[in-house]
Amino acid sequence: MPAADSDDLRCKALDAVARGIPKKDVCEMFGISLNSLYLWIQRLEKTWSQTPSAKPVA
Repeated sequence: MPAADSDDLRCKALDAVARGIPKKDVCEMFGISLNSLYLWIQRLEKTWSQTPSAKPVA
């Protein structure tokens, strides 16, 4: 599986979904799990951002 923080991969996968490619096919094309894709889609819908926000420093 690709690196968990690959912003480029995340953007490409979300763009493919936006173009209408079925989610299952997107997962196979990019070698990601369906769960990861759904989490990215939820993040996009919630924040309107394809990249994760910086984690607060404790």
